[in-house]
Amino acid sequence: LYLLAASVTLAGVVQLAGVIWMLRRLDLAAWPRLRPLLPAVRRMAGMALPMIIPIGILQFSAFFDHIYAHALASRPGHETLEVLGMSITKPLGQGVVTWFDNANRLYQFPMAIFGISLATAMYPLFSRYSAAGDTAGLRGATNRALRLSLLLGLPSGVALILLAEPAVAAIFRHGKFVTADAARTAFMLQMYCLGMCAYFCNHILLRA
Repeated sequence: LYLLAASVTLAGVVQLAGVIWMLRRLDLAAWPRLRPLLPAVRRMAGMALPMIIPIGILQFSAFFDHIYAHALASRPGHETLEVLGMSITKPLGQGVVTWFDNANRLYQFPMAIFGISLATAMYPLFSRYSAAGDTAGLRGATNRALRLSLLLGLPSGVALILLAEPAVAAIFRHGKFVTADAARTAFMLQMYCLGMCAYFCNHILLRA
């Protein structure tokens, strides 16, 4: 975990250094200054809100899933949960947070490569049709994107459902992460993959 945290920090520093280097070569480097938003920028932000809010809800949903798993998982010395003065036995066993995180990472892999990439690539086309007032073109582009989402999402979901156990075992099963942990993680991954197509299509519809 320390290595992962340090790697993310180092990667951020390297990326920032690369951007600053390119800006300096183009003679565009300058200290950032806070200024009032231009009217056009405010207008763009207002137009983007209908997409930003639901995408933000999706992100917060995944974040709160992790919080729930952590709060409801029992561990030595923390087997109960105090709610309104009542002591309730935590319903989830030890290890559930690790199972959840590992399954989520594997599920996000095809989501990022196919689903979000497709939605991001289609967004300028949607914007072009919308700016031109071409509702028919926007509708047609959305339908094509949804069909492509199904074409990519269905085999991705089926493949991960079929390969969940060997994939989880090959990547995560070592040390204290034993066969039983791999089986639980694989089951969570399979449940995620049942909704793969829906998640693909959701990103397309939000942008449209």
